[in-house]
Amino acid sequence: MTLDITDQERVLLLELLEAKNTAMLHELHHTDARDYRDYVKQKIGLLEGLKSKVEALPSVATAG
Repeated sequence: MTLDITDQERVLLLELLEAKNTAMLHELHHTDARDYRDYVKQKIGLLEGLKSKVEALPSVATAG
């Protein structure tokens, strides 16, 4: 699969992923339920992996 996004979209996507990751880390620190903690940890791992993939996307020169 190929994802073609502009640099502005890439920056926005990274900001959104970082904000969600921060929220999930906050959630992780405020729960005691083991099953839910495991779920949150899994989601954090997915977010971090996705963020790495987006960061690795090639930069697109915008016409201007």
